[in-house]
Amino acid sequence: MLMRLIVRSDSDDSTAKDDATEDNTVEDYLPLLALRDVVVYPHMQIALFVGRAPSVKAVELAQAEYGNKVLVVAQKDSLTEDIDQDNLYQYGTVCRIVSTMPHDSDENCIKVLIEGQYRARVDAIEDHDELLMANFERADLDVSMDESQQKNTIQALTTYLKAMRMRVCVMRVSSLAWQNVLMICLSWSTSSQRVCRWILI
Repeated sequence: MLMRLIVRSDSDDSTAKDDATEDNTVEDYLPLLALRDVVVYPHMQIALFVGRAPSVKAVELAQAEYGNKVLVVAQKDSLTEDIDQDNLYQYGTVCRIVSTMPHDSDENCIKVLIEGQYRARVDAIEDHDELLMANFERADLDVSMDESQQKNTIQALTTYLKAMRMRVCVMRVSSLAWQNVLMICLSWSTSSQRVCRWILI
């Protein structure tokens, strides 16, 4: 499971807790939304199709009573349909529900746009028959670095991004080369040219 590292100085610690909620109240109890095959990180927006009954109930309760806030936690086994407490990771993300809308073809499913706010550690999960509720604590990842470590980290990331950019360029050139070869091979007849133009669109 990937982790998002937050690098900040000591001066930022005093403001770290202030952005937990807009009204500066402490959040430690929210409806739990279990996800399969996806992990939501802080400051990330993602659209989800929610169809399992406990998940739909969690979204509805979050909108009605918890200021559009929900705790999102990934399942360890994504193939399991039932939401089992033992199948959930200990860490998740408190998210704000931006909007919801009904699914086009499934009346039991809703489309939910959420935005990750901060990382949280699940302390306890309560089963309320129709949905799960979670007690949690905010758990930001703090990585203290001196000037030399910051420089080395930035250099490593820069090198990685340059390598990825070069790889994309090579893939583009390779793709164009194959297109040219395909054009030559299929340019012997009028029908082949039509097929070639259809393939390259």
